[in-house]
Amino acid sequence: MTETQEKQRRMNQMIVHSSDVELAVNSHGEPHNPTIILVHGYPDCSTVWDPVVEILKHHFHVVTYDVRGCGKSTAPGWMWDYSLNKLSEDLQAVMRAVCPTQPVHLVAHDWGSIQTWESVTDHRLKSRIASYTSISGPCLDHIGMWMRNSFLANNRKALGNVMGQLMHSWYVYAFQLPFLAPAAWKNGFGQSMAWYCEEDGRC
Repeated sequence: MTETQEKQRRMNQMIVHSSDVELAVNSHGEPHNPTIILVHGYPDCSTVWDPVVEILKHHFHVVTYDVRGCGKSTAPGWMWDYSLNKLSEDLQAVMRAVCPTQPVHLVAHDWGSIQTWESVTDHRLKSRIASYTSISGPCLDHIGMWMRNSFLANNRKALGNVMGQLMHSWYVYAFQLPFLAPAAWKNGFGQSMAWYCEEDGRC
């Protein structure tokens, strides 16, 4: 890598502070172009977006970041430090750092989509968000409404769909268990997921 390339690489990376967390942020393309912020899911990190960045960076100012606890961002030690409100504050900190005056386009995947809905549905951020594209990650309020309507429909197919979704989303509920979830993570589950990411080329 030449000195010019290394300088450019460093210019594209920054650390954004959100309360006591340091977020690793990467920007690509010209800052005067419309800004798109890509939010990754679990158990990925921001590099999962690299192929997308290569396509978009010629026409947009593309920003990716490692959410708290992932990749090169710091990891708070307490479970309540990963609330949707905290994750929304992180996204807002990134928005202020990379595009302080103009609305941004948001694209999110999986758990990144679920957490980004917290910001998209916040009326205070209406003027800061130009558009939102959610990939395989519904708003939890929408899920609750769908489940309630499915139960009220009282038919076998609707109930089967709900049970199937619950089975596919087991980890969302498992991570909410006090004591058990942190213990599982500290006793090897976290390392297993990190190994899976590296083997799969995600992080």
